[in-house]
Amino acid sequence: MSGTTRAGSYRTLLADPVVARTFALALVGRLGYAVLPLTFLFTVRQSTGSFAAAATAMAVFGSTTMVMPLQARLADRHGQRVVLSWVAAGFVIMLASAVGVAATAGAVSPAAWIAVAVLFGLARRGHGLVGGGSSGG
Repeated sequence: MSGTTRAGSYRTLLADPVVARTFALALVGRLGYAVLPLTFLFTVRQSTGSFAAAATAMAVFGSTTMVMPLQARLADRHGQRVVLSWVAAGFVIMLASAVGVAATAGAVSPAAWIAVAVLFGLARRGHGLVGGGSSGG
């Protein structure tokens, strides 16, 4: 019974140097992904001069989460490697288009940012697709 009290301890788990290193690298890797929506909001705000346009772009981004069940279904059917390769390619295209829109001189149309927000949402990786999902891809 004494072994069960330590079973859920993060201290015990992270005492292993391999686990601690893997956890730290995963945390750093996911931090950039977690901060990206906030960065996108402020970039749109600065580019358009309007929080309303930035909020609209973020609302469109949020509504694109409805494709996540489709992503999961495709991952189950075709494997995670195939689906995540396409998602990663879409993410690179989204970042390139965001840089292109942000680099244009003068005020940028909110419609351009809304289009980037659609790409941003569609290229978003579902958290169940990697690590811990039940699919065997």
